[in-house]
Amino acid sequence: KMTRRLFIFGLGFSGLEIAKLARAGGWTVAGTCTTEEKARRLREAGIEAYRFDGTTPLSPDAFGEPSHVVCTIAPGEPGDPALRTCRDLLGRARWLGYLSTTGVYGDHEGGWVDETTAPLPTQTRSRQRLAAEQGWRNLAAETGASLHLLRLPGIYGPGRSTLDRVRDGTARRID
Repeated sequence: KMTRRLFIFGLGFSGLEIAKLARAGGWTVAGTCTTEEKARRLREAGIEAYRFDGTTPLSPDAFGEPSHVVCTIAPGEPGDPALRTCRDLLGRARWLGYLSTTGVYGDHEGGWVDETTAPLPTQTRSRQRLAAEQGWRNLAAETGASLHLLRLPGIYGPGRSTLDRVRDGTARRID
């Protein structure tokens, strides 16, 4: 029987929910977070966690031999941090998942979009996501891994919704 090991780049709100579901299904789960303090707390909760700043590759021992990899980390100007620093390690997995955004579709003035709609991102961060999607496609093609790109419309953890930002005075208008 093949070991089911999931490695998650980004154990934030979405990554932790994925980790919890995978662990409940009998998977071994490991992943990254931005601080050593959070990594320690996650390890105490039974999740192998490693600090990852997006500039230094993970050690092969930390990454292990995952059958599946999910990336929830947003790319920045220099690109996707997991692809940029850990590309060689990512080739070990047979399945790759990338959480992107519906922002890659651009502004359709309230019209419907679906998977067949051509991406036309207007915001910098959406263009970065689209470039990251292409990077994950290229990796999957090079390694023969299966890839699932998930374009999510918005992820709001506790205290992070638009209404929460209006209440606490940090909301901003986007023209």
